[in-house]
Amino acid sequence: LLAHPALADAHGETLAALPLADPGQARLRDAILASLAMAPDLESAALAHNLAASGHGALAAKTTKANRLRFSFTRPETPIEIATRDFGMVIETIVARTRINAELETATARLCSSFAEADFGHQQALLAERVEIDSAMMRLAESLRDD
Repeated sequence: LLAHPALADAHGETLAALPLADPGQARLRDAILASLAMAPDLESAALAHNLAASGHGALAAKTTKANRLRFSFTRPETPIEIATRDFGMVIETIVARTRINAELETATARLCSSFAEADFGHQQALLAERVEIDSAMMRLAESLRDD
């Protein structure tokens, strides 16, 4: 969102609902979404200015510099169409991973009490699904596509 604020238009509600373990990152996300709700057409520089004015500028800068993944939407030069597509894919993956983790916790607890083969199979299927979506996200993050 810092590089392509327009992405919030299509994914802001989903982003707002995602749990973030780091309270600072959650506050930054909320500040970004609040700024964009007030002025949806903000460009990256104007968003950075708003975040600095609201006391979130240092964390925004630190977040931008700390990001080592090469998702297309983290690069300002990426065309918005590609950034939008890839950002949507990542958001869908995060939502799916959150669901899988919740289901996996339940399945593991069930397996620990039942030791049933069906429960073991369900747990293993969830683990395989999580590995697959993690792999897909890393391929997307590290791709140097020209599209």
